[in-house]
Amino acid sequence: MTNPTVLLKTPTLLPLSIKTMTPSVFEPSNLIWQDKALLVSPLALEGKSSFPALQNYAWLGDCLKRSPVEKVYLDPGMSESAMRAWADLCQATGKQAYLNVPEAPELPQTKRPWLWRAKRLADWCVALVLTAFISPLLLLIAALVKVDSPGPVLFQQWRVGSNGKLFRIYKFRSMQTDAESRHHQVMGEQVGLHKLEDDPRVTRIGRLLRRLSLDEL
Repeated sequence: MTNPTVLLKTPTLLPLSIKTMTPSVFEPSNLIWQDKALLVSPLALEGKSSFPALQNYAWLGDCLKRSPVEKVYLDPGMSESAMRAWADLCQATGKQAYLNVPEAPELPQTKRPWLWRAKRLADWCVALVLTAFISPLLLLIAALVKVDSPGPVLFQQWRVGSNGKLFRIYKFRSMQTDAESRHHQVMGEQVGLHKLEDDPRVTRIGRLLRRLSLDEL
């Protein structure tokens, strides 16, 4: 039996030893190349040529980095863990990840782009001034989060922006570091964004920050 190989439009055919394949969050997917874009969707979708997701994170990252792909479009039907894994991989390999959403021609940035750009510039100017003004408060919150519980001060999460572009947000950590791994233990079978009034994963200072809406400063 020969080792499985995949050619991602690169000058080199990269071999993958079966022994190096490990369980992965990359679910079986359809991978479709269009120009310099890669479209990723669940394998269950019909009408598209299928390609099994690779089971080796480092090898998949190397393939993506070598390929001419510039943008990766993720289907909304993918699981949250798979989307997060692809977004992390895109960031690590210098590719831009997008959620493949339909166009919205009625948005302000589409109808009046010059007005939208002026508003964005004003938003940045106001944000810079306010950040300088409240910097002592930000430093105090950072110190309280650090002292209250072990782990990083800031929490990172992927969000969807303009035209489906994925970007990371940074906010003060209000939960324990293993909060995501304990999601099903605490929330049961619920999916999506849900909050419990007495969520045991929330730290002491986190409850105060959430009550005053200071965690997203």
